[in-house]
Amino acid sequence: MPTRPPRIAPCCGLTIAAGELCPCQRRRQQEARRAVDAKRPSATARGYDAAWRKVRSQFLAAHPRCVECGAAATEVDHIKPVAERPDLRLKWSNLRSFCKSCHSRRTARDQGFACQSTTQTANGHPEPTSRPPTPNRGVGNNFPAGRKTEPVSIASDFSEFANIFSRSR
Repeated sequence: MPTRPPRIAPCCGLTIAAGELCPCQRRRQQEARRAVDAKRPSATARGYDAAWRKVRSQFLAAHPRCVECGAAATEVDHIKPVAERPDLRLKWSNLRSFCKSCHSRRTARDQGFACQSTTQTANGHPEPTSRPPTPNRGVGNNFPAGRKTEPVSIASDFSEFANIFSRSR
């Protein structure tokens, strides 16, 4: 069940589900991705050839868990990037296993695309935020430090409301 109402796409006026892209937005996104990929060298040219695929497969078999969170590893990361040290490309001492989530986060941070985060999800991964942390968030109230709140009973207010409501009938 959707949690947000549908929206109207600004480009074509179609009504689409919240969080979805309309056909023209999807097409523009695919074209932009293709343009970036066209400028990028092939995977083989970047050092991810048959020799890499073999080493990667062997390394994952020997190191099946993510070094960050312990989940099943699906990615093999170079500690020293291939661009900096191509001689270490196939050396096990320069490799580490990551799950997809941890590898994406590490890559974003290393390449300067990561946002700052102070909160974590249930599995220990950082929860991305685009705003600076707010003091006292998640403490139970957002009052300035030192100011306390007291529990309030609403029973008396409710009985008074019930009396007024029953008299008006």
